[in-house]
Amino acid sequence: MGTKLTLGAALFSAWTIAACGGDGGTDNNPNLVLAKTATASGDGQTAVVASVLPQKLRVVLTCDGAPRPDATINWSAINGSVSPATSITDPNGVATATWTLGLAAGPQTARAQFVGATGSPQLFSATGLAGAPFLLAKVDGDNQVTTAGTPFPAPLRARVADAFGNGIPGVTVTWTVTSGPVVLVDPGAATDGQGIASKTATAGATPGNAVLTATTAAVPAASITYGLTVSAAIRDVTLGDIFFRSNTNNTQNPAVDTVQVGQTVRWTNTTGGHTVRSLGNPSFPNSGSLSTVGATYSHAFTAAGTYQYDCSIHGSQMTGTIVVQ
Repeated sequence: MGTKLTLGAALFSAWTIAACGGDGGTDNNPNLVLAKTATASGDGQTAVVASVLPQKLRVVLTCDGAPRPDATINWSAINGSVSPATSITDPNGVATATWTLGLAAGPQTARAQFVGATGSPQLFSATGLAGAPFLLAKVDGDNQVTTAGTPFPAPLRARVADAFGNGIPGVTVTWTVTSGPVVLVDPGAATDGQGIASKTATAGATPGNAVLTATTAAVPAASITYGLTVSAAIRDVTLGDIFFRSNTNNTQNPAVDTVQVGQTVRWTNTTGGHTVRSLGNPSFPNSGSLSTVGATYSHAFTAAGTYQYDCSIHGSQMTGTIVVQ
C-alpha cells in the first residue's frame, strides 16, 4: 500500500509540473490557483426554486499565473444539481457548468474543485425564491371555544405555499363567517415571510357553533374551514361565610346552576378559607386553597351531566350543584 501511495504522489507531482507548461525540470512547486472568473462568474444569482440559473458558473485555473487549459474541474451542488459533473478548462483556463437550483427556498450552494489548487473548492451562492402559489393549508386555530363577547384565545392561521411547500410572503388570505355567532373586524390578512397569514376572531353575543372559511385569490380552487364554539358567558358563584351562592338565581347550599356544554363556572371567595371539591361521578378537577379574599377558581364544563361539589373544609355545610346540558 505504501509503494502505491508513493508512486501515486510521484505521478501527481510530475503531472502538475508538466501541467504548467514547463519541461518538468525547472519548477518543482507549481502554483495552481482556482478562482471564480473576474466577471460573469455566475455567483450570487437569484431565481425561482427548481429552475436553471440564467448565467453559467465560471472558474479559471492558473498555474504560476498563466491560464491552465485542458484541466478537469469537478462540479457539485449542496442544493440542486450542476451539469456537467466535470468540465475541461479552455485555452484561457476557464471551465463552466450549469446550476439547477434545489427545491427549498433560501440560500443555496454549489462548488467547483480542482485537487491541489489553492482556492479549491470555490463556493458559489444563490438564492432560491418560492414559486407560484399552489397550496392553501390550515396551520392552526381550529376547534376553539370561548365565551360570548370575547376573542378566541389563538388566531386562525393559514399558509400559502408553492408546489414544493415553500411559504410565499405577501399573499392575501380572506376569512369569511360561513355560519354562527363570530365577528371579524377585518377579514383579510397578508402572509408573512413563512407564508402564514393570521386572523383573530371574536365570539358574538349568543352561544353556538360557528364555521369560518379561508380563501385566497392566489389559489382560487382552494378553501379551508375552521370550527369554533361560542359558549355562554361565565357563570359566577360566590363563596361566603360557609356558603356557596349562585349569582344567577341566588340559590345557596346547594348553589344550583344550569349551564351549557362548554360554559365556564367561576367561584370567587369573599371571606374565610375555602375550596371547591368535586364529589362523585361525573367529576371535575378540584381547586386549590382559596384562602384570600378575591381568590377565584374557574372550570369549563365540556361534558353533559350533573356535577356535585362541596368545600373540603366545611363539607356538607357548604355545597353546590352544576347541571351541564
